[in-house]
Amino acid sequence: FMENNSQSRKHLDRLHLLSAHLVKAQMIPEKPNMNLLDFYRQKSTLKTEQELSDIFYGKYQAFKKDTYQFMANDVDFRHHTTSELDRKQMRYRAMRQVKKLGKAFPISVEKFGSDPGYLHALLESVHAFDQATSIKLSVHYSLYCKTVYLLGTEQHRPFLERALKMEEIGCFGLTELGHGSNIRDNLTTAHYCKETDSFIINTPSELGMKFWIGAAAELASVCVVYAQLYVEGKNHGIHAFIVPIRSQLDHTLLPGVLVGDCGRKVGCDAIDNGFLLFNNVRIPRQNLLNKLSNVNEKGEFELKTSSPEERYALSLGALSGGRVLISVVTLTHLRNALTVSLRYAAQRQQFGQPKQPETPIIEYPMTQYRIIPYFAGFFTYWIAASTLNQQWNDNQHAIFDGKNPLLAEAHSLSSSLKPLITWYVQRGLQEAREVCAGLGYSAYNRLGAYIDDNNVHLTWEGDNNVLLQQACKYINDTYMKLLKGTKPRGGSLSFLQPGDKITVQDISVEDVGKLESIRAIMQFRVNVLAHSSTMKLQQNMSKYGNNFDAWNASLQYLSLIHI
Repeated sequence: FMENNSQSRKHLDRLHLLSAHLVKAQMIPEKPNMNLLDFYRQKSTLKTEQELSDIFYGKYQAFKKDTYQFMANDVDFRHHTTSELDRKQMRYRAMRQVKKLGKAFPISVEKFGSDPGYLHALLESVHAFDQATSIKLSVHYSLYCKTVYLLGTEQHRPFLERALKMEEIGCFGLTELGHGSNIRDNLTTAHYCKETDSFIINTPSELGMKFWIGAAAELASVCVVYAQLYVEGKNHGIHAFIVPIRSQLDHTLLPGVLVGDCGRKVGCDAIDNGFLLFNNVRIPRQNLLNKLSNVNEKGEFELKTSSPEERYALSLGALSGGRVLISVVTLTHLRNALTVSLRYAAQRQQFGQPKQPETPIIEYPMTQYRIIPYFAGFFTYWIAASTLNQQWNDNQHAIFDGKNPLLAEAHSLSSSLKPLITWYVQRGLQEAREVCAGLGYSAYNRLGAYIDDNNVHLTWEGDNNVLLQQACKYINDTYMKLLKGTKPRGGSLSFLQPGDKITVQDISVEDVGKLESIRAIMQFRVNVLAHSSTMKLQQNMSKYGNNFDAWNASLQYLSLIHI
């Protein structure tokens, strides 16, 4: 007994010695019963809460607070977790929430077009409460309604008006079982029938079924379907069509439409993802969204852009807003999770000095190293994503101007930010969960739900690794133009220099942490990598003789540029 007791004392002495090196005892509140959260909040150096509010909420902060207040007071939003509900109950509750939000915060056609930031503010606020409800709203508003608004014309206004009044719910039929990122080769067809002045929509094979379509399994009654447009046997490429899928009277499936449920998912089970197959489904000719091209009364195809390539690029470029928005809303997960973990760390007490209160684990440097850098990253990414989101909204009026440099710039930035942010958030969510240790494994703190729900952001609206290739291509193309004498017209790559003009800048130890020094270092890095990767790409072009193989052989070099 004495031997064991002696060993125990030695171990305790070592632990106390170790804790003395890790903990600043003077940081622990002297009053044992003092509320630890109050203690740490009193130590804040923020002058007012307005400083944080301006960063978090921006110009729509009053509206966002109204949204939070509405959800806090409405009985259908009073749930802490849906983990004990089955899938049917989750979907029903989310559907009621969507309907109530649409009624509480109505959007006219004019406001929808002139103030896109209003909708983004609504989606962001709801996302902080529940991702599934936010995505249901987003599928309807940002995908269905936005596509009808951007790619449609005045003849499609009735569809938009009904949708904004929540008289019918829309979904977005782009992804197919066999095609995700490669939209150009989608299989669904739309053949124009001159005799009936209609399009006939068909799914030619199982790989052509529309898959993972949010709201298709149960909720939606109409769908924007992307299909290959054929006129007199000629394929004019991917176009968007408004296709009713359920009756407005009794919500039963319309003839020729087959719908199935995609089943349980890793997260977001309140979303009724489904698959769609079409068998000779006829729609009026006017249901073609004809902003950029049209089939006229004579059954003739009319191109409204300078080339088919420009039409395709502009029609898909209009979808970049989804990636921009994801970069913002995914950060609400990290904000929530870091809030939970930091409050836990401030109140969870473990070990400490002899005869002293146990130490809050936030005082241990290891805990600080684990979560505080994610706070810094959150603020950095939040400012970047919010700025890009605001720029995108401010320039929506010029989205179809092929000469507008913002289009390529926004596409490149969103293709880079979305992967970097969603990956960062996923890592931060896991760290926040682990900081809370065993209690972090409970479903009731929602940390696990954040991890599962956020996972979808890594692959939808563009697979992260594919998107980064698009960002790399933008840098590579800009660098190639620079070598031919065309300088970047402002924007994020205005600093780019040819390889022979890249200069090394001397930075003192005292200045290395300053913002201008960090910017200079990063610009130097991009310049060097842009030059070396472009040279490697040119070497592989000579070696393989085609863009496809040369690009893939160069990816290990190109993939470094975006970081």
